[in-house]
Amino acid sequence: MSPHNPQGIFAFYGYQLSGQAPPYTGNAPQGNEAWYYLLQNMSTDRRVWCSELHIEDVNGDGLNEIMAQTEDGRFYILNRTGDVIWTDRSDDFLKEFGYVDVPELVWVELGLDEYEPVANP
Repeated sequence: MSPHNPQGIFAFYGYQLSGQAPPYTGNAPQGNEAWYYLLQNMSTDRRVWCSELHIEDVNGDGLNEIMAQTEDGRFYILNRTGDVIWTDRSDDFLKEFGYVDVPELVWVELGLDEYEPVANP
C-alpha cells in the first residue's frame, strides 16, 4: 500500500451526518461513518481510486447492493452494512495485472497506522 494519501470507500447514514473522516487530525469530533475502507494499491507507482459507484440489486435477491468500481478495473460488491459480498475483475485489470486476486479492502481503523497524511498540492 502506498504510504501517502490512501483512497477510501465509505458510507454514512444520510440522516446522521456528523464529524470528520479519518485520519481525524482536525478539531471536529470523529465522524459517524457506517463503514469506511481503504483501497490497496497494486503497485507503488500507481494510486487507485473509486471511479464509479452504483446502488442496485446486483444479485437478484430483491435488496440493493453497493458496487464500487476502481479505475484499474476492480469491482467490490458490498451490502448496506459494508460486508464485502464478492469481488470481480475487468478484462483491463486482467491484462494489466494477470489472474491475481483482487486486493482486500482494509477496514480504516486497521489501515491508518500505515499511512502518513500528506497535504494536497
